Amino acid sequence: MNKLYPLICCVLFGFCQVEKVGNGSDITNTENLFTSLIVFGVSAEVSFVPASATVHKQLKTIDLNFKNELLELSNNDILLYNNGSNLNFSLTRLASKSYRIEFTGIEGRIELDLSRFATKNGISFGNAPFLWTIDNQLPEIVSTNKLQKVHSIDLREGNAILSFSEAVEGAEDLSNYSISYSDPNTIQAIKILRVDNQNYRIFFDSFGTKPMQVTVTPIRVKDFAGNAVSGGSFEINVYGFRKIGSLKEKRCDGSAIALDSTRILYSGGVNLGTISSTLEIYDTSTESSRLLTAQTTKSMFYHRSFKLPNGKILLIGGFESSFLTAASDKYGIVSSETFLFDPETETIQSGPSLNTPRSNFASLQLKDGSIVVLGGMTVVSSVIADLRYSNVIEILRPGASSFETLTLVLPTTLHSHGAVELSDGKVLVFGGLINRLDSPAGYNFEAYRLDLVAQTVVGTKTLQGNLIESFFSLEGERLFLGSGFRSPNLLVYQLNSGKIENYGTLSRSLGRTNFFSDDRYYNFLSGISGNSSPGPLEKVIHLSRDFSKIVDGLSIPEPKFCNATMNLNGKVYELGGSNDYTNYIKIAGGLNLANASSDSVWVYEAK
Repeated sequence: MNKLYPLICCVLFGFCQVEKVGNGSDITNTENLFTSLIVFGVSAEVSFVPASATVHKQLKTIDLNFKNELLELSNNDILLYNNGSNLNFSLTRLASKSYRIEFTGIEGRIELDLSRFATKNGISFGNAPFLWTIDNQLPEIVSTNKLQKVHSIDLREGNAILSFSEAVEGAEDLSNYSISYSDPNTIQAIKILRVDNQNYRIFFDSFGTKPMQVTVTPIRVKDFAGNAVSGGSFEINVYGFRKIGSLKEKRCDGSAIALDSTRILYSGGVNLGTISSTLEIYDTSTESSRLLTAQTTKSMFYHRSFKLPNGKILLIGGFESSFLTAASDKYGIVSSETFLFDPETETIQSGPSLNTPRSNFASLQLKDGSIVVLGGMTVVSSVIADLRYSNVIEILRPGASSFETLTLVLPTTLHSHGAVELSDGKVLVFGGLINRLDSPAGYNFEAYRLDLVAQTVVGTKTLQGNLIESFFSLEGERLFLGSGFRSPNLLVYQLNSGKIENYGTLSRSLGRTNFFSDDRYYNFLSGISGNSSPGPLEKVIHLSRDFSKIVDGLSIPEPKFCNATMNLNGKVYELGGSNDYTNYIKIAGGLNLANASSDSVWVYEAK
């Protein structure tokens, strides 16, 4: 076993009265029970700091060091849980008063229950049985009062931490708090346990299926001077999914864009092989949708939407309505059409046509408002033959009435790839497909750095894995490239050094992924897997911002892919989509040929 650096953590969970003496020792409380309770990780580093209940590394070993020789500790005296499930472990006696618990390295909520041991040794823990909980998923809300912070929890967790700025009296008694709930029929506090003299864990029960708010106010908790701890109420936000209505039409692979802080425009989409030409606006303030009178003159799906500097919405490309017709044997007529939607008048008109028809193209809006489209499919007919791809780049500059085709072209024809503007104004194009999805030579393992002003390729980097329909997040000089369809790799491109590093892998590949970032996690809410377990994502995945850990979150109530998503006011809205994977991937990039779509609208939020 590698040398481990212990972090001593005496865990105090309330006083325990002696009913019987184990071997002549006078055990009066938990302070007299342990000299230390030490937890180690897989590496030489300490796994976590129990006082703050934050896991940093995978857990592996717990050392129990007793002050007194009690009756011998056995496996039957211990219960070890991981997220509520029994965890297998081995127990070794190191010395007369020391034992080691070892188990498979794991992260999450680890609970060590010694209530059986307490019963065997005649130790009474009263109404607070010895239960030690470590939780690595709690963001925190900080206040300036003596009750310094409470941690937010999600719907699958049953506890939160109350942290005081100094030692206080009465904090371990629930009756010393006033607690109110946004939905008291769904959640209740059931007990509170002492972690140390400044931190207390409050347990909840009967979680429901929607986000809520718990307000905790100390009313009889006092500091050592005898002054009541006050300072108002402290809110615990409970995260989760909530269904908030329906679209007017069932839609998959449409496009959504925010018109303002409350309204989302959804255009096009496909359901059971029928492509839509309609538009509707979903209003988040009223949680309702309305179908507009205005329609596009051609149906469209797999297209893109952008807001122009003049406030109008530009809908670009995708597939048209002459879809899967017997006469043409087409799997999709690729469109060169664009449309302009005016949010003020709610009218739509034809926009400037693309010079090259495109679907499955990369697109982005530059800082100056220009819209750039790169590559894509230009012809999609039989699965066996006649799939054509483009390396052409077009740009629509602010105020221009037509797209301009650049002399610069991509180094290879590409589709289902990604593109992002870098901090220096260059554009990075990465991943995607050179050919068909099922072709061994179809994957693009390169990232190209383009100078659209000089119209030159200024750099090429080799990726570690194929990133088809991938996602990205640009933060200063660091570009996070997420997994893609058929690849679970998580890559970070350090733009200043040009170095690309693999920070690990997800348990499954996630192309066409809806994800958003907060100050702690990258959160994956939907996506479609193309590896050995194909289908939509079934649980939220949280990836820490330093890429050190991947944590499973809530179960997704209605797993879907190809749903339109929008992040507004700290909430993520998911509109439409499909959960029917059957026959979805027929052509590189994925066309939903005949599957049923959904009209449901969900929001992922902290209330």
